[in-house]
Amino acid sequence: MVCLFFPEVNKCDISYQLCDQNADCHQIGDSYRCTCHDGYRGDGETCENIDECAENHHDCGNNTVCIDTPGAYYCECLPGFQGHCDQCLDINECETELNNCDQNAACLNTAGSFYCECLDGYLGNGQTCSDMDECILGLWTCDDNADCWNIPGGYECHCVAGYHMTVNGKCEDDDECSTSHHVCDIHAHCHNTPGSYQCSCMDGYTGDGTSCQSNDPYQCGDRRCDPHAICLLDPEGEWVCFCLRGYVGIGYTENGRPGCLENNPCSAKPCDDNAECFNIDSTTVCICQDGYSGDGYSCQQSMYC
Repeated sequence: MVCLFFPEVNKCDISYQLCDQNADCHQIGDSYRCTCHDGYRGDGETCENIDECAENHHDCGNNTVCIDTPGAYYCECLPGFQGHCDQCLDINECETELNNCDQNAACLNTAGSFYCECLDGYLGNGQTCSDMDECILGLWTCDDNADCWNIPGGYECHCVAGYHMTVNGKCEDDDECSTSHHVCDIHAHCHNTPGSYQCSCMDGYTGDGTSCQSNDPYQCGDRRCDPHAICLLDPEGEWVCFCLRGYVGIGYTENGRPGCLENNPCSAKPCDDNAECFNIDSTTVCICQDGYSGDGYSCQQSMYC
């Protein structure tokens, strides 16, 4: 009797092709078993991928997304978050260059994102903001006596001519008469009006108020000039009477006394008794009388043979 011995045969070596490509073959005695890989399920001869994400069989943390792969899965932070799979933290785009907000907009961070909001005084979607003209749109609250001036991102109130701005933003009338900000003549009364003023000549004067002429040709300010004087404005802004050429004095009449007297050098009798005195442009000219000769200041009787 002949006994034949055959070497032991690994069933998996001849049966591996019966297992699914995603399975392992295990020899058991004189048989074998196919076992699906991790991430797959089936009888070993047929193995299907397990979608851990769909079946919620994963350990991805908050703010992540589960992405299935053949036989496995991985975790990825949601847009707007960063970190590790088990902990994804919000990215503050407003503190980085990851936002596209306009320079005239505010960036507001949200969980996983952000949004842009135009600043007060601007219009737009936050990514593009343009100045709002409150004056044209009527979105202003100025005083009745003020104009609205548009400025970037807002507006300003400016009082119209004749008014000034108070600390509470109200426009108050300028009293031009009390502040000397008027052009009334010195012989006129200044009357303040809302936003302006009026000039009216004083009694005894005529004109439009900005220029007043006395009805008395000799009136000069608060005084009356001598008939031989002229009324002029001096460098200090005062009206003064000046005596005309050939006259001397204070220029204005006072208590009935003349203000200017003729400047006659002949009154001092500088000439010889036998001479005539002539006042020429306030200068003395002496001429000897007939029958006398000399320079006028000294005259001798002429001798004839």
